[in-house]
Amino acid sequence: RDNGILGDGFGRLMKARDLPELRALNVSKNGLTTTNALALLGRAGAFEELRTLVLSKISRGVWDPKVLRAADGPPRLVDLDLEETMFDDDAIAAFVRSPLYSRLRSLSLRKNLLTDEGARAIAEAEESRGLRVLKITDNRMTKAGHKQLVHSKNLEHARILTSRVTSDG
Repeated sequence: RDNGILGDGFGRLMKARDLPELRALNVSKNGLTTTNALALLGRAGAFEELRTLVLSKISRGVWDPKVLRAADGPPRLVDLDLEETMFDDDAIAAFVRSPLYSRLRSLSLRKNLLTDEGARAIAEAEESRGLRVLKITDNRMTKAGHKQLVHSKNLEHARILTSRVTSDG
């Protein structure tokens, strides 16, 4: 259902200058595409006070690794929900190198396509050190991927929520 974010509404949101104090934005369940989501993640100067962004339930499009690596997002954004967005290993490998990722304190990647390779990218990224909460349940990781996360020095201060591994790995 289009409730004003898509089409002309999305364009108006992206050009908005009258929302300087917006602190949270939820555009989930809106038919959002990865292109729309990447546009929001790339808006460094917009939404100056935005701290929480929910982009869940994206069902169309492909995450562009080049754009993800460059994502700098709103300057105060610390809480990002990417639940059920078709985020895969290539996407997370690029995203952990972005300026935005290093500022995040909470990241939800629930119900995505991440395998042990994606878990390794998160675990090995020094930029993960700022995370305090990582929600990564319902992905395609094995127990080996789970172990990489819980034993990572880069995630030693994070509460890691994982479950439902796909095999013993």
